[in-house]
Amino acid sequence: MENLNLKIPNPDDILDIVRIDAPVEKQDYYRDGVKLKKGAMLPKDYVDKNRAFVEAVARKISVYPDLYIDLIQPYKTKFNLAYFQRFTMRECSRKSKVYVTAPRAYSKTFLVILILYQICMTRPGIKLFICAPKKEQGAKIFKEKLQDDIWIRFPFLKREIIGGGNFGQDYAKLSFRNTSVFDCVSTLDTQRGGRRNTGLIDEVRR
Repeated sequence: MENLNLKIPNPDDILDIVRIDAPVEKQDYYRDGVKLKKGAMLPKDYVDKNRAFVEAVARKISVYPDLYIDLIQPYKTKFNLAYFQRFTMRECSRKSKVYVTAPRAYSKTFLVILILYQICMTRPGIKLFICAPKKEQGAKIFKEKLQDDIWIRFPFLKREIIGGGNFGQDYAKLSFRNTSVFDCVSTLDTQRGGRRNTGLIDEVRR
């Protein structure tokens, strides 16, 4: 199959993209005759010229997080979100409070960590948390879902954080390049300065 040269002339078109069925054509970029390496800063004039388009796409992604996952999946992946998983991700990204009661194999924790991760990416400076009855339990869940699942399925997401994350027996913290923070707390954590904007309370019972 021929390589695809993916172009999105209109931000609304991103909603119609479900899966890239062939690898995007590899292209090298140069500045003053020097080949740019991955992670090179974009020039200000380029950012200013395309600012409206990038902001429009970011707004679409913020309410359709599942489509963003479709876009960044590795080539030839067999992973595909189910309908109910897409619904859950969209509800979590649009509502201030969401209570989920679901059976086993629903991937509840995986989905919510994934959407909170994306919220950190699209909202600079936000502070999010994952909370479990015991901090050791929450840190273990957080680390396992990231290192053994999310970063393996979507390696592109790891580029959004500084370093490889800060993990320990009873703590876990991600610092994003846009100054957002995603960490683990316990239900009995009474330390000062622990304010957060939103997060996940895992295994809660009403």
